[in-house]
Amino acid sequence: MKYRVRMIYDAIDPEKYEKRYELCPREAYLHRHWNPLICKIIRKYSKGKIALDVGCGTGVYTEEISKNSQICIGLDLSKNMVKYAKEKRKELNIIIADACELPFKDESFDFLVSIGLLEYVPKNVVMKEMNRVMKSMAFLVISVTNKYSAFRSPFKALSKIFGKEYIKKEPSFKEMLHTFVLHHFKLIWYKMDDGLIFLPDFLDRIIGENVYRLIEKIFKKVLRRNPFSHVMLFLLQKI
Repeated sequence: MKYRVRMIYDAIDPEKYEKRYELCPREAYLHRHWNPLICKIIRKYSKGKIALDVGCGTGVYTEEISKNSQICIGLDLSKNMVKYAKEKRKELNIIIADACELPFKDESFDFLVSIGLLEYVPKNVVMKEMNRVMKSMAFLVISVTNKYSAFRSPFKALSKIFGKEYIKKEPSFKEMLHTFVLHHFKLIWYKMDDGLIFLPDFLDRIIGENVYRLIEKIFKKVLRRNPFSHVMLFLLQKI
């Protein structure tokens, strides 16, 4: 599956991918909701660290990590994304590599980031590899799409009805908790609170952001987390 994913990302225009939040209201909402928080966590935990960005794409978060870390390496399997990242962000150290076989020695890093990767790869293999290259007590930031996302669920149902392959393998919150225990990570903090749901494009453009923010507020008042949040964000520590 990983090579199919690489082919998909190699066929995407990296600049459009990086700036998708400027073109689509739902992506704009997700960007405004999650990006400041991810950057805040990165700034806090990457300071002076030897860091690795696993599945770095165009290098947006690699660049953020590099502002505070001692050393930062970004890696991605897509040649297209890495080429773009190197051309746009020449000061960064970005390589082509497989997250399932990280090309580093054991206990090489004390801060890792993985944003939007685990739904595309064998998560247990990648989590094991990330644990291997992390020093004891190192921190790991993970962002992954929720299996029960109110936005993704209709697409999965339609794919099944029409016999189309759905290649993403989004984990659930409980699956992630089990994975963390299995691979010796302690959960320090998490957040699941965006209000994204599926709306047709024309409604997304007209009322999308107002609807998403209303749903977000409702769940914040009623529950600690939104079980249908599109994104799950975790801060972990290797134990």
